Amino acid sequence: MAEAVEEESKAAPRKRGRPPKGGETTKATVLEEAAEQQLEDELLDNTAATEATAMGAAKSEKGEQALPSSSARSGTVKNYWLMKAEQEDRIETAHDGTQINTKFTIDDLRENTITKPDARPELWDGVRNHVAANNMRAMRKGDLAFFYASGGKAGRSPSIVGTMEVVSEAEWDVTTEDPSTYGYVDESKKEQRQKWVVVGVSFRSKLKPISLKKLQEHKDGKLASMQLFRQSRLSVAKVTQEEWTFIIDELV
Repeated sequence: MAEAVEEESKAAPRKRGRPPKGGETTKATVLEEAAEQQLEDELLDNTAATEATAMGAAKSEKGEQALPSSSARSGTVKNYWLMKAEQEDRIETAHDGTQINTKFTIDDLRENTITKPDARPELWDGVRNHVAANNMRAMRKGDLAFFYASGGKAGRSPSIVGTMEVVSEAEWDVTTEDPSTYGYVDESKKEQRQKWVVVGVSFRSKLKPISLKKLQEHKDGKLASMQLFRQSRLSVAKVTQEEWTFIIDELV
């Protein structure tokens, strides 16, 4: 055991500030980015209109100023998500030459949560995809998420392998200004930095893997509208309550 610990200490770090947990699926091509930006703008417009209507109704009913939408939604409506992470060792070179291991597993999350229960939540950093970032901004404390283990060269099947809870809401992803991280954004793109956010998550359970193939068996049924299938490159996807319940009750 001591030898294993020693070997681990020599490996590239797997902790907050490392490369994107979702790996390649967090990044978009130039063409995809334009389409995703348009979709994000539409989503933000729709969200703003919905929240304005809700706040107006609350104000007229109570005769007073309604609470901000984030406060009103927190603790009242639970949302569900799916978040992807790399499962195999892959060394990336950061902007300043730092060598970083992108691997992050459900066991890493469990260990971090159990061994550091009073520490800052595990931050899901490095996401550089407009729709995925918009999903993260919509997360609220108490929301639940599937931990989705991406596949790899070893033949590992992409699978849902656990669950997490959102314990802190969206804040600026500071890796955008850190040259020692893969998520670094250079000086020529300052205007992009505030777009990228992180949320804090904590381990909740480890599940017997539910493979992508198994999920796809229900692509024409209960999971027909699942965002995982409609936008497969997303590292952070929405899951409806019905989809969550079906997966937990019928597939786990």
